[in-house]
Amino acid sequence: MMGPMAGCPMGAGGQGMMGPYMMGPGMTHDRMMGQGMMGRGHMMGGYWGQSGNIDTQLDAMRSALAIRSTQQDEWNAYAAAARADSQSMFDMHNRMMTFMGGQTTTAPSWLGVHRDMMRARADSLDALARAVDQLYAELDAQQKATFDRYGGGMCGAW
Repeated sequence: MMGPMAGCPMGAGGQGMMGPYMMGPGMTHDRMMGQGMMGRGHMMGGYWGQSGNIDTQLDAMRSALAIRSTQQDEWNAYAAAARADSQSMFDMHNRMMTFMGGQTTTAPSWLGVHRDMMRARADSLDALARAVDQLYAELDAQQKATFDRYGGGMCGAW
Protein backbone atom coordinates (compact mmCIF):
# COMPACT_ATOMS: atom_id res chain seq x y z
CA MET A 1 0.00 0.00 0.00
CA MET A 2 1.25 3.48 -0.82
CA GLY A 3 0.26 6.91 0.38
CA PRO A 4 -0.07 8.57 3.79
CA MET A 5 -1.53 5.50 5.49
CA ALA A 6 1.01 3.01 4.11
CA GLY A 7 2.52 2.33 7.53
CA CYS A 8 -0.66 2.80 9.51
CA PRO A 9 -1.53 -0.16 11.72
CA MET A 10 -4.96 -0.25 10.06
CA GLY A 11 -3.29 -0.70 6.70
CA ALA A 12 -1.30 -3.73 7.82
CA GLY A 13 -1.57 -6.60 5.42
CA GLY A 14 -2.72 -4.29 2.64
CA GLN A 15 -6.31 -4.23 3.90
CA GLY A 16 -6.51 -0.46 4.20
CA MET A 17 -9.91 1.17 4.53
CA MET A 18 -11.83 -1.92 3.47
CA GLY A 19 -10.27 -4.16 6.12
CA PRO A 20 -12.28 -6.19 8.63
CA TYR A 21 -12.75 -3.34 11.09
CA MET A 22 -14.08 -0.77 8.65
CA MET A 23 -16.74 -2.21 6.38
CA GLY A 24 -16.93 -5.81 7.51
CA PRO A 25 -18.47 -8.62 5.50
CA GLY A 26 -21.37 -6.60 4.16
CA MET A 27 -25.05 -6.28 4.80
CA THR A 28 -26.72 -9.09 6.67
CA HIS A 29 -30.15 -9.56 8.16
CA ASP A 30 -29.17 -8.33 11.61
CA ARG A 31 -26.76 -5.45 10.99
CA MET A 32 -26.25 -2.64 8.55
CA MET A 33 -22.71 -3.06 7.27
CA GLY A 34 -21.19 -5.89 9.20
CA GLN A 35 -18.67 -5.46 11.99
CA GLY A 36 -17.34 -2.19 10.60
CA MET A 37 -17.76 1.47 11.35
CA MET A 38 -21.50 1.62 10.85
CA GLY A 39 -22.37 -1.77 12.28
CA ARG A 40 -21.91 -1.98 16.05
CA GLY A 41 -19.44 0.90 16.12
CA HIS A 42 -16.20 -1.05 15.75
CA MET A 43 -12.97 0.63 14.83
CA MET A 44 -9.78 -1.42 14.99
CA GLY A 45 -11.56 -4.02 17.08
CA GLY A 46 -12.90 -1.70 19.77
CA TYR A 47 -15.98 0.37 20.32
CA TRP A 48 -16.27 4.11 19.86
CA GLY A 49 -16.30 5.97 23.11
CA GLN A 50 -14.82 3.17 25.20
CA SER A 51 -12.13 4.96 27.15
CA GLY A 52 -10.20 1.74 27.73
CA ASN A 53 -9.85 1.17 24.00
CA ILE A 54 -8.66 4.66 23.18
CA ASP A 55 -6.40 4.77 26.21
CA THR A 56 -4.76 1.51 25.15
CA GLN A 57 -4.21 2.87 21.67
CA LEU A 58 -2.95 6.22 22.94
CA ASP A 59 -0.52 4.38 25.22
CA ALA A 60 0.76 2.38 22.24
CA MET A 61 1.16 5.54 20.18
CA ARG A 62 2.89 7.36 23.04
CA SER A 63 5.29 4.46 23.42
CA ALA A 64 5.96 4.30 19.67
CA LEU A 65 6.65 8.03 19.64
CA ALA A 66 8.89 7.84 22.72
CA ILE A 67 7.43 11.07 24.08
CA ARG A 68 9.98 12.98 26.15
CA SER A 69 9.22 14.92 29.30
CA THR A 70 9.64 18.20 27.39
CA GLN A 71 6.82 17.09 25.05
CA GLN A 72 4.43 15.97 27.79
CA ASP A 73 2.18 19.06 27.78
CA GLU A 74 1.59 18.83 24.02
CA TRP A 75 1.04 15.07 24.28
CA ASN A 76 -1.50 15.55 27.09
CA ALA A 77 -3.39 18.13 25.00
CA TYR A 78 -3.36 15.79 22.00
CA ALA A 79 -4.56 12.81 24.07
CA ALA A 80 -7.39 14.90 25.53
CA ALA A 81 -8.45 16.06 22.06
CA ALA A 82 -8.28 12.47 20.74
CA ARG A 83 -10.48 11.25 23.61
CA ALA A 84 -12.96 14.07 22.95
CA ASP A 85 -12.98 13.25 19.23
CA SER A 86 -13.62 9.59 20.01
CA GLN A 87 -16.53 10.58 22.23
CA SER A 88 -17.86 12.86 19.49
CA MET A 89 -17.85 9.96 17.05
CA PHE A 90 -19.58 7.73 19.60
CA ASP A 91 -22.22 10.38 20.30
CA MET A 92 -22.84 10.98 16.59
CA HIS A 93 -23.19 7.26 15.94
CA ASN A 94 -25.66 6.84 18.82
CA ARG A 95 -27.66 9.88 17.77
CA MET A 96 -27.90 8.60 14.21
CA MET A 97 -28.94 5.12 15.32
CA THR A 98 -31.51 6.56 17.72
CA PHE A 99 -32.89 8.89 15.07
CA MET A 100 -33.06 6.14 12.47
CA GLY A 101 -34.51 3.64 14.94
CA GLY A 102 -37.67 2.89 13.02
CA GLN A 103 -39.27 6.29 13.37
CA THR A 104 -40.94 8.15 10.57
CA THR A 105 -39.38 11.51 9.88
CA THR A 106 -39.49 14.31 7.37
CA ALA A 107 -36.70 15.21 4.97
CA PRO A 108 -36.13 18.61 6.62
CA SER A 109 -35.98 16.98 10.05
CA TRP A 110 -33.43 14.38 8.89
CA LEU A 111 -31.36 17.05 7.16
CA GLY A 112 -31.38 19.20 10.31
CA VAL A 113 -30.17 16.32 12.49
CA HIS A 114 -27.52 15.37 9.95
CA ARG A 115 -26.33 18.99 9.63
CA ASP A 116 -26.04 19.33 13.42
CA MET A 117 -24.06 16.09 13.66
CA MET A 118 -21.68 17.18 10.92
CA ARG A 119 -21.12 20.55 12.62
CA ALA A 120 -20.31 18.80 15.89
CA ARG A 121 -17.87 16.47 14.09
CA ALA A 122 -16.24 19.40 12.30
CA ASP A 123 -15.78 21.22 15.64
CA SER A 124 -14.25 18.11 17.17
CA LEU A 125 -11.90 17.64 14.22
CA ASP A 126 -10.88 21.30 14.41
CA ALA A 127 -9.92 20.82 18.06
CA LEU A 128 -8.03 17.63 17.23
CA ALA A 129 -6.22 19.34 14.34
CA ARG A 130 -5.06 22.16 16.65
CA ALA A 131 -3.71 19.62 19.14
CA VAL A 132 -2.03 17.64 16.34
CA ASP A 133 -0.37 20.81 15.02
CA GLN A 134 0.94 21.72 18.48
CA LEU A 135 2.26 18.23 19.18
CA TYR A 136 3.75 17.84 15.70
CA ALA A 137 5.69 21.07 16.09
CA GLU A 138 7.44 19.58 19.13
CA LEU A 139 8.32 16.21 17.58
CA ASP A 140 11.73 15.42 16.13
CA ALA A 141 12.10 13.98 12.60
CA GLN A 142 11.92 10.34 13.76
CA GLN A 143 8.84 10.99 15.88
CA LYS A 144 7.17 12.84 13.00
CA ALA A 145 7.74 9.87 10.71
CA THR A 146 6.14 7.58 13.29
CA PHE A 147 3.22 9.95 13.87
CA ASP A 148 2.71 10.23 10.12
CA ARG A 149 2.37 6.44 9.91
CA TYR A 150 -0.33 6.60 12.55
CA GLY A 151 -2.15 9.26 10.55
CA GLY A 152 -2.22 11.47 13.61
CA GLY A 153 -4.65 8.99 15.12
CA MET A 154 -7.07 9.32 12.24
CA CYS A 155 -6.23 6.05 10.50
CA GLY A 156 -8.89 4.19 12.42
CA ALA A 157 -7.19 4.29 15.79
CA TRP A 158 -10.24 5.53 17.59
